[in-house]
Parts: sequence; structure tokens; C-alpha cells
Amino acid sequence: MTFGNVKTDVLVDQEPGFKPLNFVEVIRQSPWTAWNKMWERACSRMRWVRQHSVD
Repeated sequence: MTFGNVKTDVLVDQEPGFKPLNFVEVIRQSPWTAWNKMWERACSRMRWVRQHSVD
């Protein structure tokens, strides 16, 4: 299983029909509650940083 790296790019190019997994969706659909909580905290932090960043 690959997520957004050179291997994925090569497989997309060389293997007809290959579709890489969407890692974000893997986390969101995970039954493991700790992942979901950690993911929500990370997204919340990223939103805060974007809102408070100085361009």
C-alpha cells in the first residue's frame, strides 16, 4: 500500500486501472476512535495556523 510518493506515481503511470488510496479517507473511516480524535485535533490546529498566519 502506498500513499502519495514516487512509488504511487510509478504505479499510476505503469499499471492500468491502479488507483491510489486516499489516506485522509482511510483515517476518517477508521473504526479506531483514537485516530479520529487525533485527526480532528490535527485539522483543528492546521485551521488555526492558517487563520493566524501572517502573509
